[in-house]
Amino acid sequence: MSKYQALFSPGSIGQLKLPNRVVLAPMGSNFPDAEHKVTDQLIAFHVARAKGGMGLNIVEHTTVHPWGRTGPRMLGIWDDDMIPGMTKLADAVHEAGGRIAVQLQHGGRQANEEVIGRKPLAPSAIPAGRDRRMPEKMSVDEIRETIEAFGEGARRAQEAGMDGVEVHMAHGYLGCSFLSPLLNRRDDEYGGDTSCRVRFAQELREAIVERCGEEFACWCRISADEFMEGGTTVEEARRFAPLLEMAGYDAIHVSVCIGETACYASAPYYVEQGHLLDYAASVKEVVGVPVIGVGRIVEPEMADEAIASGKCDFVAIGRASLADAEWPKKAEEDRPSQIIRCFGCNLGCSERSYSEDGEVACTANPWTSREAEWSDYPTGPRAKSPQQVLVVGAGPAGMQAAIVASRRGHEVTVWERGEDVGGQFVLAGQPGPLAT
Repeated sequence: MSKYQALFSPGSIGQLKLPNRVVLAPMGSNFPDAEHKVTDQLIAFHVARAKGGMGLNIVEHTTVHPWGRTGPRMLGIWDDDMIPGMTKLADAVHEAGGRIAVQLQHGGRQANEEVIGRKPLAPSAIPAGRDRRMPEKMSVDEIRETIEAFGEGARRAQEAGMDGVEVHMAHGYLGCSFLSPLLNRRDDEYGGDTSCRVRFAQELREAIVERCGEEFACWCRISADEFMEGGTTVEEARRFAPLLEMAGYDAIHVSVCIGETACYASAPYYVEQGHLLDYAASVKEVVGVPVIGVGRIVEPEMADEAIASGKCDFVAIGRASLADAEWPKKAEEDRPSQIIRCFGCNLGCSERSYSEDGEVACTANPWTSREAEWSDYPTGPRAKSPQQVLVVGAGPAGMQAAIVASRRGHEVTVWERGEDVGGQFVLAGQPGPLAT
């Protein structure tokens, strides 16, 4: 039995039974193709993490309507011809022993105008982003059309064999905008006080139940603090979270921010680990459904303690799973020292600095994003004629080369003139003098 007993105990989200409490956080990858469909690259990415021990994979934000697109290669689920790719993805993850859900999303005010070919739609015309682009206020008919689109997206996910759906109501996108007192200034039935601002989410849930039934797992992700004057605070989140539970959502996934304050969601290395878990704990105090915590969760000890102490019921691992697809497996097998750590550089994931095509990657792990083309990495084919290999320099690249060569049967020697391995990463990890 793992020493992380809380983390690796079984759990449930509605009728969905999960073997452990580790969830793959939904992260935009840019792996889909130009038609917004599933690719082999996306499938391989999820299969690797299912094999790595994830209790549940949540597929990245997937738009339910063409007007909700935030990028030219955003995953879509607005048409029935997208079902076959989703089916292939679900089947592959199930075959790997995992469970999988899709995050349903509409970009709202943060949709990409160049991609959708029109002004973005939002509850109210509130400028968005650094360029202060002005969205168009939605009519009631457009709101209802969008609600139907979410219902149809859930229907397609269910037909594809997905185990559930997560409705994206965080990070400044459309669902979040309806909940936000800053971004929703309507004076009709979809705006006003908290109970009116929740109406969109309530009717959306009804649309999903109508098509998929109550037993199909459906939960939502919220921003518990938008870090903007006049926006959602944790006090407001504690008011609308119980209403979301009453509407029938099976769990609440607690994140933070809108587009303008996104740095709080993907916090860099100098922000403490688990910096959002207190938000999850605060929401958990007012709801009876499970709560998913997220936010720079790197160490298994922290994840286990968060669940054991009652701060949350599940932990969502995002960037840490990019650094090591086997994070859960190594933790469950009491091998935490072997986990490749995410150190919060944000270069390969948030900034995409390591990819010409804007695809997610990882500074700490060259396999990330190459799971399809490097299917047997790092072991690979055994050398027919093993060699003596000398690696000069024990920086990250040298150590990775040594690992691969060793796994493939070569006898490896590493030379390093310094006292420690890690190269310039050792220097980067040291606190520097304050600027004067």
